[in-house]
Amino acid sequence: MAATSEAERARAMMAIQSVFDRFHLISADAPVKYFDDQVMRDAKVIDGSPDGRASFEIRITPYYGNINGVLHGGAAGVIFDMLTTPALAPLARPDYWDFLGGVTRCLNISFLRGVPIDTVVRVNSKVTQVGRTMAMIQSEMVSLDGKITYCTAENHKVSVATPAHHLSEKYEVEWDRVMKAEGKKSNGLWTPKKVKGKL
Repeated sequence: MAATSEAERARAMMAIQSVFDRFHLISADAPVKYFDDQVMRDAKVIDGSPDGRASFEIRITPYYGNINGVLHGGAAGVIFDMLTTPALAPLARPDYWDFLGGVTRCLNISFLRGVPIDTVVRVNSKVTQVGRTMAMIQSEMVSLDGKITYCTAENHKVSVATPAHHLSEKYEVEWDRVMKAEGKKSNGLWTPKKVKGKL
C-alpha cells in the first residue's frame, strides 16, 4: 500500500470524527443517556487512514470496572463495539456503511490481561473486509506504549439503513459539508462526483 499523505490522513480522521460529532448531536436530543453514550464521550480519536484504520484513546474509569478493580468484560464489549465501527467511516458513501455502519452480528473478544482501573489505553481498529452487506473489523486494546496487549476483538457487521432522521440537516456535521462541496445531496445523503474503484 502506498504511503498515506497528510491530507489523506486528515480527511480520514475527519470522517472518523464525524461519527462522534453526529452521535453527540443525536445523543443531546435523546430523552435518556443510553449505554453507548459514555464510551462516545470518553474516547478520543487519535489517528485514522483512508484504508479503514482508526486509533482511539480511552481512560478505563471505575464506570467501566468490576469488583476486582479491572475492566469489566461487558464494558470491553461496548468499548470494542463503539470503537471498531468508526473505522468504516473513511470507506463510507451514500447507502454504504454511513454513520454508525449497520449492526453488530458477532463480536468476539479475547481477554489476555486485566486492564487496571484508571489506565489509559489505545484501541486500534482495522477494517479487514468490507462488502455491500457485511464487514469485519479487527481491533486490539493495548497500552499507550504498545508493549501490553490487554485484549483483541473481531466485529462482524451487517449493513442496515441508518435511520433517516439521524442523517437529517438537524444533525449535520462538518464532514457532511465537505461531502456536499464535493458532490450533490441526494435523499439526505451525500453523493460523490466520482468513486474510484470498488471498495
